[in-house]
Amino acid sequence: MIHLDPLTTEQEYVSTRDAAVRSRTEVTLAMVDVYRSLMGAPDTAATTLLNTL
Repeated sequence: MIHLDPLTTEQEYVSTRDAAVRSRTEVTLAMVDVYRSLMGAPDTAATTLLNTL
């Protein structure tokens, strides 16, 4: 099964990379939740300004 080794390795790499991205996403969302709990959600003027950029 020499021909399947690169495919298996790539499949493991993709799974590992996917897990890392999901982990980073969870950490980022947790940081946003902490920020919102400390500072509150942005006011509508700031949101409107950001949406126009």
